Amino acid sequence: MRRVDKRLEQIEAHVERLTKYAPIIVAIEKHLYYDELPKDEYRALYCEYIGVDQEIFEQILLAALGDLHVILRKVEPPTEKELQEIIAEVEDMVLDLH
Repeated sequence: MRRVDKRLEQIEAHVERLTKYAPIIVAIEKHLYYDELPKDEYRALYCEYIGVDQEIFEQILLAALGDLHVILRKVEPPTEKELQEIIAEVEDMVLDLH
């Protein structure tokens, strides 16, 4: 019974997450851009969804691109293999600088 309770808790948490981020998920599926989000609170919600501070996210976009016109996308954590490839790539870039 405890196993069923645990599974039910997981399902409820997933439904809560989907409900909370429904406007963001719809915007991603519509291939909208960050600066096209219809309400300012959706920008904050998108940043929360991807796990990045909104002010930092926007500062980086402005510094790198000069505007906030970047396509919204789902953020999936990398697999262990992908993570190791990313780490190796960054190490190579850092070592090439010296």
